[in-house]
Amino acid sequence: MKQRGRPKLEELPTRQFILEAATLLFQEKGFKQISIEKICQRAGVSKMSFYRSFKDKIELFITIFTPLLKEELAWSKLLLLRKIPFRTKLDEMLKRRKENLLSPFTSLLQELYPTENPELHAFAEQMQRRIDRLNLRFLKMGQKENVISKNIKPAIFLLLIQKRNELILDPALIAIAPNFEERFLIVNEFFYFGLKGCNHEL
Repeated sequence: MKQRGRPKLEELPTRQFILEAATLLFQEKGFKQISIEKICQRAGVSKMSFYRSFKDKIELFITIFTPLLKEELAWSKLLLLRKIPFRTKLDEMLKRRKENLLSPFTSLLQELYPTENPELHAFAEQMQRRIDRLNLRFLKMGQKENVISKNIKPAIFLLLIQKRNELILDPALIAIAPNFEERFLIVNEFFYFGLKGCNHEL
């Protein structure tokens, strides 16, 4: 994707209005349902001002999501570095997942899985590679502390995570548990803790 140059100083307030309006609208209605016209109406700017700041809605989405992703990756890296038992790290991980249900990160993440847009697909793949590297560090640490079975190979672990994500969006599960937050927590708790569940109320 061709990157625009650095915005001019006079463009920055308009750009920020667009970012804030789009973030709220994407959370409320979803990326696909929101047009550039609706974003401009919410932001109080013209379409001309929009296109001076962003090439299209895809670039806008990526601009919004990238810092959220970086924040989550940084949090996960710090968690791995903390001198606490691995099981406690699992508790913290699930607690973070629950907190994120109320943030733009989770709602925007849903727009990437799956996506038919080639540019968003390429962005999702690049993002997934970064997440996979972190997940493999997570696996190695869990196996070192004998919390995760050493029989689970890296490729299998990554595939299980992929299937976990697919299960959250599975039509059969949606029919049983229509609420996304409920499905998300059930699947993640089962993935991290099995049938026993976590050790405390999150």
